[in-house]
Amino acid sequence: MSLQEVPNAAAAPEVEPTTPVALHPLVIVNITDHYTRNVMASKDASKATRAVGALLGQQSGRKVEIFTSFELLYTVKGDTVVIDEAFLKERRDSFLAVFPDYDVVGWYTTGKGLSAGDIAAVHHGVFVSQHNESAVAVVLDAQPEAKSKNLPVYALETRANKSVAKVPFTVESEESERIGVDAAMKVDFASSGETGLEPAAMRLRSAVDMLQERIAVVVAYLEAVESGKIANPDYELLRRIADVVNQLPTGDAPQLVSAMRSDTRDALLIAFLGVVSKGSALLSHIAADSAILRDGAVGKKGQRLQMLQAL
Repeated sequence: MSLQEVPNAAAAPEVEPTTPVALHPLVIVNITDHYTRNVMASKDASKATRAVGALLGQQSGRKVEIFTSFELLYTVKGDTVVIDEAFLKERRDSFLAVFPDYDVVGWYTTGKGLSAGDIAAVHHGVFVSQHNESAVAVVLDAQPEAKSKNLPVYALETRANKSVAKVPFTVESEESERIGVDAAMKVDFASSGETGLEPAAMRLRSAVDMLQERIAVVVAYLEAVESGKIANPDYELLRRIADVVNQLPTGDAPQLVSAMRSDTRDALLIAFLGVVSKGSALLSHIAADSAILRDGAVGKKGQRLQMLQAL
């Protein structure tokens, strides 16, 4: 469904894409960081200016892959965003000098959706007409509804008659990219006394808890189908569940338990060695300080004996 405006991207109908869109996590991090800095500058999230920027990536055939982004300068005239095109071209040329394989493939903004002015003046007026006829708009809802559990990021592809359509997208990343994003997202806990292991363990625990919740939902559905409570099950869903189960590693329970226990023992041993090393270093410092104090006391005693002999 082609739309002349998208006041609420979350509620907009999703259609089959003519241009498959792949989004890398660095883009989401960049947009979030851009908006966060705007909020900090305004001291009030409700008064923060929109974050607007350009998307860089590659288009292979009909697939658009978005790797990174950069911020843009703009002014607002009425309800229309006016992009500083000279700044856009300057930043684009700077990025392309470093990443010659990339090109401008669209733009991003924060908010609930796109107005008719956004679609006509920015999407089609700037990015489609000057950079990419298949330009993609990425909208990040920085203030989603509390009950929403989905990623508040939406992709809109270009359609005819200065319109757009909301389409599904995939999030793709390589191992090196995941490591880099994880490092960028780490918080310095030195002042609070926490180690880097603690937040990593908390993230892992949160992920495991979420996985258990999702598995419980799937198991409850399968039990309802098996007991006959659901007379007409969704066979497509059952096939997807079977595909996931078939991808799980095979092996009997005793082998898995033994491997888990071995990993646990190794982890505990490493932690124990760390504690022993810290204790040994502390004892060395105490012994050195004691030797200094002892040598000082002996020196003072010798000085007193010399004074008595002189008398």
